[in-house]
Amino acid sequence: MTLADVVSALAFLPDEAQLTISVSAADLRAALEAKAGGPQVVTAEQAALHIGRTPEFWRRMAKAGKIAGAWQDSSHGPWRLPRQACELYLRSLQQRRTSARAAVIPFDGGKARGPRSPKATRPPAA
Repeated sequence: MTLADVVSALAFLPDEAQLTISVSAADLRAALEAKAGGPQVVTAEQAALHIGRTPEFWRRMAKAGKIAGAWQDSSHGPWRLPRQACELYLRSLQQRRTSARAAVIPFDGGKARGPRSPKATRPPAA
């Protein structure tokens, strides 16, 4: 029986009904995290799965100090990344890209730019 089955079954019970439900801590934690939109602290692999990018990207950003509040339990242990800080960092990257695109000079229809080739600057032969 899944958690969704239990929740739908509860809708049919009267409000004064008392129940005793046995659930593993891992299942309860997973259900609460799913309800909250996912875990609040993630590993690089979980960040890649839930937020995007690759695990290596998240490890590099954490090591570079770009993810606020990221830590390792030991020098070679997995990175622990606050999910909200990861999402904020990705939004800041997207904003930088958007502003960089706005600064691009628009296409001018194919007019020549830059220095002319040496052939074009030579005087015609006499």
